Order: sequence, then C-alpha cells, then structure tokens
Amino acid sequence: RQVLNGGYNGVVMVPFFYSESVKFLEECKNAGLPCVTFNTFLKDSETLCHIGQDLIQSGETAASLFRKITRDEDKLLIVHLDEDTANAMHMQDKEDGFKNYFDRNGFPEDKVKVLKISDHLQIDKSLMELLDKSPGIKGIFVSTSKVYYVADILSAYSLDIHLIGYDFIVENIKHLESGTIDFLIYQNPRRQANLAITCMVDYLAFKKEIPDLKLLPIEIVIQENFKNYIH
Repeated sequence: RQVLNGGYNGVVMVPFFYSESVKFLEECKNAGLPCVTFNTFLKDSETLCHIGQDLIQSGETAASLFRKITRDEDKLLIVHLDEDTANAMHMQDKEDGFKNYFDRNGFPEDKVKVLKISDHLQIDKSLMELLDKSPGIKGIFVSTSKVYYVADILSAYSLDIHLIGYDFIVENIKHLESGTIDFLIYQNPRRQANLAITCMVDYLAFKKEIPDLKLLPIEIVIQENFKNYIH
C-alpha cells in the first residue's frame, strides 16, 4: 500500500512469496509503475526486466553433479526448509529441474524423494526418521541457503552422504571447508541486486531500452575454489 500510494517512480523487488507478488505486480502494472525483479522469475507477471539464474537449470545442474559423484542405483533426497513450497516458486523450480534431469535420463521415479520441513527445529527428527526408513539415500539436495542445517546433522551423526545446497554464507563455508558440503551453487545476490538497480536507473533516468530477461551463469563453489569468492 505504501509503495502504490507513495508517489514512487519504480520498484525493484524479489518476488519471494508467489501469490502476494503476482497480485502486487499486477497492481503496479495497473498504476503504471515499472518493476524490475531479481532472484525469482514469475513467468506469468509482466515486469520491465528480470535478473537472475534459470532456476530449473539450477536444479538440473545439481542433479548432474550428483550423477557424477554417486552410483546410478543410489537414492537422492530433496529437502525444502522453512517455507511453503506451493507459494515459493524458486524452490519448486529447482525441484522440477532436479527431477526432470533424472526423468529425461531414464531413471525410475522413486530415485528422488522429497522432504518438506516447515520448522527447522524439527529437521533432526524428520531427516533421521526418513534416512532410517530409506538407507539407500546417498545424496541430499537442499533448495535454499539453509543447507548448513542438514550439514550439521550429517556431521553430528558422521553420515557418509553427499550434500549440495546454495549460497556463500559463513555457516555453509565452514561445512564446505570440512568436506560435509560437496558443492554450493552460487547465486551471486549482490550482482543480481546491482544489475536490477542499474536496469531501473537506465530506464528511468536515461530512457534506455531494457531487455526483458538477464540470466546469470550458474556458478559452482567447491573446497578448492571458495576463497576466490570471499571478496
């Protein structure tokens, strides 16, 4: 309400909550307020520009990495933490890409399990119960930066399970250094935000033509190259 009634000239935002964002962007469109989004792409909303990675391709990349470090008969697990996936398209897109990869390459549907945990305080109990029931799981893909919660558990129980997640944050770096996390997919949030602001300024101040979509490369951070990303 404050934005729509505040006399603003443009909006830069992450459409984190799907249904609320779709409604807000529609109201911005009706008000003639240009919007640039980053991180999460809403296919059914009209915006001036979107900055970010292809999140379906991001999920496919994680799946491809697992195929290189696990056996074909191993089972894999996707973990969604603390969010309603039905209203979080960034998580759903990653899951779809992950599953699509194995489906496209002829793997059975039961190769990939999905665990949704609404409260990270319950993750220890929920994860260990599932792993006890499914001892064939040899890889876990966490769809957000909260991969360190899972890493804490794998480390505490000395579990030999490969782990992939997102984002270059302090908690994740520690587990990358120790080897509990195998790969981090780097989403370069600072660059996304900078490019989003630049697009809005170019459009409002310099009347430049802005592309509808700017996709950033999917970067993989490992134990051997993480120091390159610190600064």
